[in-house]
Amino acid sequence: MKKNTIFNTFPIAIAIFSYGCNKTNTPAESSNANKNNVLRYALTTNPATLDPAKVEDQDTYDTIMQCYDNLMEIDQEGNVVPQLAEKIEASDDAKTYTITLKKGVYFHNTNKELTAEDVEWSLNRACNPKLASPVADSYLGIIEGVQDRLAGKSESISGVKVLDKYTVQFTLKEPAGYFPGMLCYPVSSPLPKGLVPETEIKDVKDAIGTGPFQLTNYVPNTVVNLVANKKYHNSSPFIEGIDKLILPDSMTRLNKYRMGGLDFLNIERQDIESVQRDPVLSKQLRTYPRPSLFFVGLNNNNPALADVRVRQALAMTVDKNYLVNKILGGTHIPATGLLVPGFPGYREEIPDLPKFNPEKAQELLKEAGYGPGLKKLEFTLSFRNDKQDIRMIAEALHGLWKNYLGVDVKIQPMEWSSFIQKLDQKTHSGVLMRWLNDYPDPQNTISLMFSSKSESNWFGYNNPEVDELCRLADVSTKQNERIELYQKAEDQILRDSPWIPVYVQQDAILMNPRVEGLKNSPFHIMPHTTVKLNSTN
Repeated sequence: MKKNTIFNTFPIAIAIFSYGCNKTNTPAESSNANKNNVLRYALTTNPATLDPAKVEDQDTYDTIMQCYDNLMEIDQEGNVVPQLAEKIEASDDAKTYTITLKKGVYFHNTNKELTAEDVEWSLNRACNPKLASPVADSYLGIIEGVQDRLAGKSESISGVKVLDKYTVQFTLKEPAGYFPGMLCYPVSSPLPKGLVPETEIKDVKDAIGTGPFQLTNYVPNTVVNLVANKKYHNSSPFIEGIDKLILPDSMTRLNKYRMGGLDFLNIERQDIESVQRDPVLSKQLRTYPRPSLFFVGLNNNNPALADVRVRQALAMTVDKNYLVNKILGGTHIPATGLLVPGFPGYREEIPDLPKFNPEKAQELLKEAGYGPGLKKLEFTLSFRNDKQDIRMIAEALHGLWKNYLGVDVKIQPMEWSSFIQKLDQKTHSGVLMRWLNDYPDPQNTISLMFSSKSESNWFGYNNPEVDELCRLADVSTKQNERIELYQKAEDQILRDSPWIPVYVQQDAILMNPRVEGLKNSPFHIMPHTTVKLNSTN
């Protein structure tokens, strides 16, 4: 069978979501000795897990990607390229992928070299039903035998085969040109066979990867400490380590930055104007567009939201320009659909996207049996409690629906890990949240989030026409055909309104002048392998 060596020609997407702690240090203390050469920044919440096979949020992913490498990664231009792989080869039918690993890659604090057996073992671990990974099916389910492993019907994945010490082969159930992108997600991160538990990693001593930094200390609600991996295969980081302070309050984070206690900081809408007026901070402000869609998700299995007319009415009373420009001060971009700017298949205008139309919305709600003299529409809109921007949008949505439809929605802020747990259980009635793409392919949104059999279909959406369009697009090897099929699926999804796209995120980041060499991809800030800290501060 003829093979083609692949490096960056496959598009991908990553979506990205406390536990044991090393109490050697006091909560306010750093485990890094040379404080002047330690990068400091804030987390808004505790990591949801220390296990790469269970990550499903961006906040946790930021910590995980420093500790664990993936077989593939996304580079600064947004291409899918090898990381632990030396090369990846695809069969002509895009159903078989062969990965040759880099030699001389070692796990943290061990003499154990990464081998193909570690890759095979780690994938079998990730799909062990006892681990209950919430993302294994979404990112590995296309591999032959994964479904049987997840169901407990087999002890190993039939589609993962060790060919020799440094070579592993994947056999897929169907063609998937986007498969290399899926290997950017941490669920497939190699772990050292025999040195970490098969159960969830909850203690820092078990957080053993091949990444540029090693997790050494975690005090919930206080700090995460990492030290540089001096034997990192892509050359040792320039900095000695990373201190991540867990600071839920945005004003506390900003004051900490002002006092020199943080080296960079993602800021929220309410802080931007004061930063822009500050003669010093305004020069340190940077903006980065992200493939992140903020949306309202409506549970189609909830009796109040099961009628498509109700969902359409809610969508038609979401004034995106008002929310983005008035509530958020123009810092983000009104969403035009489910796909984000820069992605294959993105359209600046979609005819089927429900437009802002309160009059039509009132008619639809009345047809569905809700309104004055009829049934009262009631549901809860949940959101994470540590993001002021999200709270502001939730409160504004409450006002829009109350004003235009007479619907008094209950808004419910939730602690992040509890929010995620309920999301996985598919029991939210409505949510306001973000979907951050993992790789630049529409499959990562359209199929992953809306196919009726997908584990990531959190809101019970089920449309056989969309399922078939996604199936055809997923297996096609012709990019133009794939895009057309995904766009048709997107049009139907927008008509059904299980999601209401609100805005596309742009990160606003304050960067201390002492920070140099921070790498940024279109998706997120990358592992801090090239960061240098000078003495200007």
